[in-house]
Amino acid sequence: MYRFKFLSLIIILIIFLSCVTFRNDFKQVRPSKYRFSIKKCSDSLVFNKIDTSAIYISVKKDNNTGLKFYGENKIAFFDSINLNNISTLNPKLASMGYYSTCNNINLIQFSFYNYHSGTYISKSEFKINNDTLVNYSLPSPQGGNFYMKYIKVQLKNDDLIYKPDW
Repeated sequence: MYRFKFLSLIIILIIFLSCVTFRNDFKQVRPSKYRFSIKKCSDSLVFNKIDTSAIYISVKKDNNTGLKFYGENKIAFFDSINLNNISTLNPKLASMGYYSTCNNINLIQFSFYNYHSGTYISKSEFKINNDTLVNYSLPSPQGGNFYMKYIKVQLKNDDLIYKPDW
């Protein structure tokens, strides 16, 4: 009898814990890195492909989004960037992601949160041509199948003070 109650309690606890979403101090979702299928890789030419001292800003006029690459295959997606306010480039305010340049196809995965579907991982491919990054969102149940263009904006050394929290 006690074994059944104990086992039932453990099962209920596991079910409730599977629904928990971890967030940082700025209420951004931070799922475990094991939820991402992109694994850390060592590409000796990675810094010939991307620039970690720059931010890639959306070319759309009404869209202040941007992408910032970091070491260790980490990338941040910013919803609202103001280049005159360095605190908007804090990766703790951004959606977390990982990138891979090890294959012929460059991949990005971001974690997003939707009230109805919970945390999900979006997948996309990207290409960089000179100072332009084109991100092709791959089809998924949450949408996708579109592309966004970003222009590289070089940051000053004083602006490179933040590190990702994932």
